[in-house]
Amino acid sequence: MEIVFTFHNTHSAIGGEKALMNGGLKVKVMALPSDLGAGCGLCLRVEEADLSRALELLAGAGLAAEGLYRKIKAHGKFGYEALGP
Repeated sequence: MEIVFTFHNTHSAIGGEKALMNGGLKVKVMALPSDLGAGCGLCLRVEEADLSRALELLAGAGLAAEGLYRKIKAHGKFGYEALGP
């Protein structure tokens, strides 16, 4: 599955995208799913296998995600499970 990072503002989301890409990770910028709140309107997606590396890269860039979620499928529908701030 995928991991979704949310941010307080667009500047942090774009900075996070750069940090992850510069670290060699595949990252997707997407509109924030409505069930994850309003936030800045953007979030980043990475593969779950890249979670530890993504956290290291964001910390190294001085960025912190507002929220961290795992995309899950339950009862035939996709949703998000909170993993922490």
